[in-house]
Amino acid sequence: MQSKFITLACICFTFWTSSNIFAQSNFKQGYIISLQRDTIYGLINYRTDRLNAKCCIFQKNECTESREIPPGEILGYRFTDNERYYISRSIEVEKGKQAELVFLECLIQSVNSLYFYNDDSEDGIYYMENEGKLIKLNRNNTEKEATGLYPKSMKNCLPALNYFLNGFPDLQTQFNQAPFTRNKVIEIVKAYNDKICNNPEECILFKTEEKAHNLNVAITPYGGITKYKTAKSTYAGDQINIKSSYLAGINVAFSSSRFMSSFALSIDLSISKLNVLEVEGRDNYSGTSLTGKIGIRYRYPSKIGIRPLIEAGLLSQGMFFSNDDSLQNTHYIDNQINPGAYVNAGAQIRLTRNWKHSLDLRVQCGITKDCIERETMSKIWSGYIGYSYLF
Repeated sequence: MQSKFITLACICFTFWTSSNIFAQSNFKQGYIISLQRDTIYGLINYRTDRLNAKCCIFQKNECTESREIPPGEILGYRFTDNERYYISRSIEVEKGKQAELVFLECLIQSVNSLYFYNDDSEDGIYYMENEGKLIKLNRNNTEKEATGLYPKSMKNCLPALNYFLNGFPDLQTQFNQAPFTRNKVIEIVKAYNDKICNNPEECILFKTEEKAHNLNVAITPYGGITKYKTAKSTYAGDQINIKSSYLAGINVAFSSSRFMSSFALSIDLSISKLNVLEVEGRDNYSGTSLTGKIGIRYRYPSKIGIRPLIEAGLLSQGMFFSNDDSLQNTHYIDNQINPGAYVNAGAQIRLTRNWKHSLDLRVQCGITKDCIERETMSKIWSGYIGYSYLF
């Protein structure tokens, strides 16, 4: 009965995850700028570049309802913890069609500001603001198609940027030789603004902080105890007792800071000992168990120092180095690999302010084919504590 319950729990968790994954909120501290230039602080949903350009999802605090704010209703919005800044501007999203209001990401705010719009193309679109007018820096699609395959250089991808660099031979040399990367575009435009400003120290009002990637990796070594509970207490006519054992393992969790950060892909490998004792005999059967798991983890985005979590997925358990110390020829432990499923729940306790270091507490129950009698299912109960480091 309990085995069926665990299976049902895993199925329900997977269904719930799939049905809610696109509705997942990823609220972070930030503020919106009203049309009257008032700054209103609160929480903003941090999503992909494409979704951030369409609308701002804002709530004043965790207890209030969120609302969608389209471009034009506010001047812009900004995240305070990762320095992402978006402003409302009108651009021609599709060539030949009417201009649309979108939120452009501000990469540099200066005399000539630099903006970025993700149009679902490989490179996105870069704009430079000159005397209040937005100038598109990218090569037109028709020109790109005519030239066919071309090197990914700044010179080929952003030809309009060269116009601004006239009179600065050192920057033009960099421009002509530089590879086309987002960081390199920001670097050259910043250097250009520094040169045209009378006071370079006050020239750059804002510059986005670029991360190498948006992938978070958390590595958690852990230790605890585990109990293997078989479907019945007798095998081959002998009453047996299975002792609790140590549990040691390592978990690696992958999540995105840009989208659905509460969800993570969890990969786990652990080792434990299985000891089978005859209650009325001298025989002892033992084996080393190696278990691999893959699952989906949901961590509640609590603002306090404790975050509840739940995880479910599939497991595969194999018995290795089995020992049979009996005086008979009966072998209880099966060395084959046994598939199964698991579900666990627990909490992460913050050790540092930015969650780089935390404690991981878990209670877990899994079901798998009985390694002693494969026709039945057995449960694996475990509890452990780990130390998590976030890269």
